[in-house]
Amino acid sequence: MDTTLSDRIIDASAEAIVVTDSQNRIVRINPAFTSITGYTAEEVVGRPPSALSSGKHSRSFYNDLWFALKTRGYWQGEIWNKKKNGETFVEWVSINLLYDGDGNVTHHVAFFSDITLQKEGHARMQRLAHYDALTGLGNRLLMRDRLSQAMAAAKLAGRYVAVLFIDLDRFKTVNDEFGHGVGDALLISVAARMKAILGFDDTIFRQGGDEFIVILPNIEHIDGVKFLARRLVHEISRPFQLTDLGVEVGASIGISIYPIDATSIDALLEMADLQMYQAKRTGRGRFSFGSALQSLAADQRG
Repeated sequence: MDTTLSDRIIDASAEAIVVTDSQNRIVRINPAFTSITGYTAEEVVGRPPSALSSGKHSRSFYNDLWFALKTRGYWQGEIWNKKKNGETFVEWVSINLLYDGDGNVTHHVAFFSDITLQKEGHARMQRLAHYDALTGLGNRLLMRDRLSQAMAAAKLAGRYVAVLFIDLDRFKTVNDEFGHGVGDALLISVAARMKAILGFDDTIFRQGGDEFIVILPNIEHIDGVKFLARRLVHEISRPFQLTDLGVEVGASIGISIYPIDATSIDALLEMADLQMYQAKRTGRGRFSFGSALQSLAADQRG
């Protein structure tokens, strides 16, 4: 191909192109490189591409990249780099090696595009699909996924998973008396109060309306579940100050335990739901669990 034509193709490419020599020093870039990174040829020629490093990747990441280049002659994937203005961005990059007639590497050629907006859009879609827009808690879809993972891990470790079904007492009264705006603010405050109580491995989700699900993985002793349920009831029962309005609600909690009460997601949730209604029937502001769990708790104390 004519050299002039090759140069014109490189310069016209919508993808950024950077060429380095055998020592991995930049010898050529195209206008798309400057458009994406902000760096001109005068600023980067003679420097290694690592001058754009974001610091987000580990040494092992780059070791794996270079191993793939040396063994296969190419590498493709995502890399976080840094623009001239300090802004980090993620690029989809393909790197290829060029060889001379003796099989020695003469150049590295990288083609990349900025996919930051696509990544951010995907992350937003994932969040919309898995998180409640009002409280920021995981939704039912994410809850089922996390519960499935917790059950699989507990089966391998010979431990338990607790499911707490939490329903707010008197929430409808607050909603009807003060309006949905206050009701929404109350749900946000309840979620924040519960998140402050739960530990790192505990996961809380909004089931819908004024119902929440808490998953406690890796349980060794049932008394710890009961202690946490009492604390949740107590903390949710404390008054909430919403701007200039004081609001009080309560919590009824039903508890089921994998694999004592059930061994499927739906059965565990149904058992916890039934126990929550049992807590409401016996006076609200309390928690309830099945006879199998009572027997296990007694055995553990014994």
